[in-house]
Amino acid sequence: MAVTKSSPFLVSLETAEGQKLLEESRFGHLLPYFCKQVNSKYCGLCSAAICLNEILDKRLSLNNFRVTEKIDELVQLKETKTTIREDDILQLGEARSVLRKEDVDKEGITLETFAKLINSVGLYGRFHHVFQSHESTPRTCPVISSVDEFRSTVLENLEKAGSHVVVNYHFAAFYQWVNLGHFSPLGGYHFGEDMFLLLDVWPNNPIGWVKTEKLFDAMTPEDSSSHLPRGFCIINAD
Repeated sequence: MAVTKSSPFLVSLETAEGQKLLEESRFGHLLPYFCKQVNSKYCGLCSAAICLNEILDKRLSLNNFRVTEKIDELVQLKETKTTIREDDILQLGEARSVLRKEDVDKEGITLETFAKLINSVGLYGRFHHVFQSHESTPRTCPVISSVDEFRSTVLENLEKAGSHVVVNYHFAAFYQWVNLGHFSPLGGYHFGEDMFLLLDVWPNNPIGWVKTEKLFDAMTPEDSSSHLPRGFCIINAD
């Protein structure tokens, strides 16, 4: 699949407007660690690697990282390779029986599996499914059911050092000819325009600013694997 066209719902970071939004925004910690996915099904793994590289660099440099048995292998991997890649995340997930390569190669991963993967390496992953209203939300899973709730939850966590948010959304919300789910980290927020910087890891897509309401809507379509809406995962070091 090749996505080469721009989206009318995104303000590309490469434009003058996109750069102006960046200058006026907050929470740009992930930009130096951003990379594009290599395998077409590994958007979740690539997104995880981006966040983990930032967290490990910052914490290890401060010498205040709480190294547990679970995270010790991740720390050693970072010190050995400098940059953790999507294949490294896959191997860690397989070693901890969170996922299988053949399944990921075929279907990718679900939001819940993404959170389990983060937890399995010694960090904290909390996922939320996004529903359009409280009336349709099941009691069996963590949910967010309004744009305001989504915005406040994300911003509360982005304020914390070592905390990142990865969104799981439907590509068709931005590129109508692509019927696939996708993971990407959030790399900033502009308070005046109420826009998040979507660090799209797909090779042919631009990084771009998107309105919070549009991003919320993009997470509501059902994931055919979980039969639940998509959503987002908060990653914390503590």
